[in-house]
Amino acid sequence: MNAKTKKIVVSSVLYGVVAIIIAICITGTVFARRYNRNITALLCGSGIDATLDKGDYSPELGANLGKVAGGESMVLLHNEDDALPLAEGAKVNVFGTASADQNWKVTGIGSGTGVIKPEDKHTLMRSLKDAGFKVNEKLEQYYASLRPVLKDGNYNLSEPAIAELKKTVTESGATEFSDTAIVVLGRNAGETIPEIPLKQSEGNDSNTKTYLEATDRELDLLEYLKTDAKFEKIIVIINSANAMNLDFVNTPKYGISACLYAGFTGQSGADAIGKILKGEINPSGRTSDIYVYAATNHLYDPTWVNNRNVNIVVNESTKNMVEAENIYYGYKWYETADAEGYFSRAGNTFGKGYEAIVQYPFGYGLDYTDFEWKVKSVSPANNSKLALDTEISITVEVKNTGSKAGKDVVELYFNPPYTSGGIEKSAVNLVAFEKTGLIQPGATDEVTLTVSAFELASFDCWDLNDNGKTSWELDEGDYEITLRTDSHTVADDKMASGSNATVTYKVDSTLVYDKDPVGGGEITTRLTGDSAYAGVSVDGIGVGLTRESYLSRANAFANFATTCKTRTEGPSRDNATVKAAREFINPANDVSEMPTTGSTSTDHRIVTVEGGSKATADQLKGKDTNVKLEYNKDLIKELAANFDGPKWKEIVEQMSVAELKNLFHFAGFQTYEAESVGKLRNVDYDGPAGFNLTALKGKWEGGSAAAEKIEELWTVWPSESLLGCSWNKNLLLEIGLFMGMEASASKVSGWYAPGMNLHRTAYTNRNFEYYSEDSVLTGYLAANVVHGAKMNNLYCYMKHFVACEYGANPTETDTWLTEQALRENPMRAFEIAVKKGGGNAIMTSFNNVGPVWSGANYATCTQILRGEWGFKGTLLTDICSLASAYGLGKFSHTQGLRSGQDIWLNNSVTMFDDIDDKDPTMIAMAQRAAKNVLWTGVDTYNYASTYDRSQLDAIFGDNGETSQKYAIDLSVRVAPSVFAWWIPVAIVLEVLVLCGCAVWVFFITRSLLKGLKQQQTATAVKK
Repeated sequence: MNAKTKKIVVSSVLYGVVAIIIAICITGTVFARRYNRNITALLCGSGIDATLDKGDYSPELGANLGKVAGGESMVLLHNEDDALPLAEGAKVNVFGTASADQNWKVTGIGSGTGVIKPEDKHTLMRSLKDAGFKVNEKLEQYYASLRPVLKDGNYNLSEPAIAELKKTVTESGATEFSDTAIVVLGRNAGETIPEIPLKQSEGNDSNTKTYLEATDRELDLLEYLKTDAKFEKIIVIINSANAMNLDFVNTPKYGISACLYAGFTGQSGADAIGKILKGEINPSGRTSDIYVYAATNHLYDPTWVNNRNVNIVVNESTKNMVEAENIYYGYKWYETADAEGYFSRAGNTFGKGYEAIVQYPFGYGLDYTDFEWKVKSVSPANNSKLALDTEISITVEVKNTGSKAGKDVVELYFNPPYTSGGIEKSAVNLVAFEKTGLIQPGATDEVTLTVSAFELASFDCWDLNDNGKTSWELDEGDYEITLRTDSHTVADDKMASGSNATVTYKVDSTLVYDKDPVGGGEITTRLTGDSAYAGVSVDGIGVGLTRESYLSRANAFANFATTCKTRTEGPSRDNATVKAAREFINPANDVSEMPTTGSTSTDHRIVTVEGGSKATADQLKGKDTNVKLEYNKDLIKELAANFDGPKWKEIVEQMSVAELKNLFHFAGFQTYEAESVGKLRNVDYDGPAGFNLTALKGKWEGGSAAAEKIEELWTVWPSESLLGCSWNKNLLLEIGLFMGMEASASKVSGWYAPGMNLHRTAYTNRNFEYYSEDSVLTGYLAANVVHGAKMNNLYCYMKHFVACEYGANPTETDTWLTEQALRENPMRAFEIAVKKGGGNAIMTSFNNVGPVWSGANYATCTQILRGEWGFKGTLLTDICSLASAYGLGKFSHTQGLRSGQDIWLNNSVTMFDDIDDKDPTMIAMAQRAAKNVLWTGVDTYNYASTYDRSQLDAIFGDNGETSQKYAIDLSVRVAPSVFAWWIPVAIVLEVLVLCGCAVWVFFITRSLLKGLKQQQTATAVKK
């Protein structure tokens, strides 16, 4: 290689290095813009005062309430021969890798996580010791030394082989230490990991079982403890958010004395375990899901068949989910199938028929005392006729006839008349429930259950009763209302002499609801047949599915085999009609005249500087704290009184186009300030277990190493799947009140919670974030959280709306189901929370409803939610911070804004899908969205400032103690501002690097040119 060539090669390499450096700078700039808030949160903190010592707020208050929540929610599933409670100070041996502090599960993975300081974390072992039990320390040390190798990711199962376990028992002196063994079985779950596995992880003797079944090693342990070690008492504790297969509990060879469902316990809920085991707390939890002996039985469970392999089939291939089970999942399937004799052929060692299939019904739970129920009043009387506006009220006196103080749950179900081939109906439907206060032995408490006739209606989406109507309807016939101890057991044996557990009401001719009795909107099918939004029926009929694709009760579920033998495949995503629906742009809100923006003809301001003067943008977003801000109470009162009042139009017209765009584009964990109308920049945080920064941190596993001081001081509640087992509305109301107090202390305005999707199957990875398989239980618990939070000026984005009951965040997945199933199951939960809890904010979901993204589905977001139910407030998307998330059929602003979606959870500083500000319809829709966002804040503040808190006296019966305990200052919450020091530092460094590159290029080029010139000169001399 001559000198000239060598010089060119070296220079080319150096130019390449410079190009790489410049590319890195460009990429870094793009990354920094996209993840601006994440980086700021990680490097600079949240700006929130970490002391949280404002007013009466104390983190200990949340920790104590978490302890109460654990005690209210844990379910005693089994208690053979009164094995529990144990004696005070009893000695216990604790077995199972899940028993160790490092393995005890307090939260799931993802937005349901939270950060807990190690000293605040209550584990099983801490609970047992705090309760006074003497624990075999050698066994404890052995399990503490085990660090499972995660060969199968977050779902790994690991127990020592039986030979090693026997050796450990001998060396620890377990049999000499105590005759009592506590065995812990733990199972994980999470948002950002796949669905619950259908095969167990490596390290177990069997690879043919599912994750929710006991492993061979776990069963070996149980059998050894009973047969060889001969422990007198074997107590099983379940540390899982998902309903497990617990058939071993009822299998004699394992000798299980008692079984307690403890769930994911949050920071302090585990405190209750020891107290329950020794009898200090009388367990009062009830199952929020049904427990069956074989959830994977394709012969008897339709949801199992249509949900299995969901990750493989949905997320990687067809992106279709057909809910072919129709309305029949959870207890509604098992109780209805039993009523039809479908299980008559079933038989095993556990029994025949229903008893061979179901281990613990929905709503089941044991306690340490006995209760007697007496019906004090029923209105209307037995055998009365129902009318459209009938309100049913049943008052029940509950007497403690046992020897221990305790609480009881009174459950009310209804059985509607059913005609084979008519409207689909479950034979058993929860319609109301109440939990008593603590009742001393011999004492009584009264609960009143209220039900409207509307709540007994079925949605006839296919006009199956041939009356020409498609609405909520009450068919002709008898409606049986029953008091039950669980979904299967009518409380006849619990009733006092002269009281009946059953009341019957009559309908002489079919009753049809033309309008919603609460929201006032016209009711009709919105997603079915010719009336389906975007031209494709949500049940897929006409694009590949038929009515026969869905399970029917007709002729005792005669079509079970054809609908549920193998997974039902949905319509092709390449079907032209389906693709057109996915990209459909709603014309219903089209306008031709450009709306007024930036108007100065009025000057309404929601927040002002004290005294009424205009607040600047810096003041509204917390950058200028030299002045005190105040709410314009008169304006807020007027706005809250009339959603359609003239001042609302004037207010949104004051906002500039830039303000409108910022508001809906950048709603990632915040909503932007708007100087023109005096709107604050508000901070909103995730997640269902309490405020957290996981999404902002990019840390989904939790852990104090990833958190700020503030996050360590926020309360982490027991998971919703455990709180659902409390069946206690007042408990959830109190949690809502506390969250409002914590929000006030932290300057937080909105909460991405509660999670309200249903446990359609035990194998859904996000069940820990949701309360139950049942919409009524879910709806009322969520309604009380929302009500309590709103009372303390915190709005809640109830999530995820709607039909997102499967998959690890099923983005772009088409959900096919009947409109009846949609309205009676997943939508009913949100309906209750909106109507009963005053919900004014909702997060939509990743999935499609039919082929249309949930946030762009006009039928669900506007026609039903707003039009029928009367919802007023904000619709927020789920997270969509990447450019790939946008476009027709995805999180499109064009589709979403036109259909009712308001703001986008975009955590970037980049607009990926900007609206056309020359399009009058899009500007009009942006104004509508701004109004909804403003309404959420106005309505929440007005509710908090005008609610008569003395009503809490009657609710809690504590002479105002609860009201005083959770009272807050309703002054303006200014979002904290953080100086993102890394941005100017990064800019300076990048400028220096680029300048350095420029200098480098200059010298490389000069050197190259000089060398070439010298080479040319030398060549010329030689010539």
